[in-house]
Amino acid sequence: MSRVYLEALEVVPNGETPEFIRVDITGKTDAEVASIKADVVAIMNGKTYLLRKHFCGHEDGLACRMIEWT
Repeated sequence: MSRVYLEALEVVPNGETPEFIRVDITGKTDAEVASIKADVVAIMNGKTYLLRKHFCGHEDGLACRMIEWT
């Protein structure tokens, strides 16, 4: 089974280290995912960041696929 992650990646100038959050949401309910997303958004508050859903294919020998999450 492929893993699914919620990821937040801070957008920073070149040379700076961005804050990065990855949470495994595989098998979580919509309510659990909404709560996790709210927590991640709160942590990233005040930062410029990308929020995305990461469908990881590594366990199945496939490429990963990411979509922007608003």
